Amino acid sequence: MTKRIMAALVLLCLGLRQAPAGAARLTHYGPLCKVTADCSAGLECMPHRDFAHREVRRTCERPCGTDADCTKGLACKIVDHGPRSTVGGVCMKP
Repeated sequence: MTKRIMAALVLLCLGLRQAPAGAARLTHYGPLCKVTADCSAGLECMPHRDFAHREVRRTCERPCGTDADCTKGLACKIVDHGPRSTVGGVCMKP
C-alpha cells in the first residue's frame, strides 16, 4: 500500500472533520461551507458522511430529485458516502 493511500485511510479512520488548511475546494465537489447561507443562490450546504456515517465536511451543491432539476451537462445522483441533500440527490457530472 502506498504512503498516500495509508495516509488517506488514517484520516478516514480518525474522522477528519475539515479539509486541510488552505483547501477551499474539493476535487469533485463545490466550495466548503458551514450553513446554506454560505452558498450561492440555488445551492445547499450538504453534509458529507464517511463509512461510519460521521459528518466529515460540508460543501455547497445543487440539490435535486430528478435529472430535470439539474443544469445542462449534470445529472441527479445519490452518493452513498458523500453529499446528501434535503431532497436526496445532488447534481453531478454523469
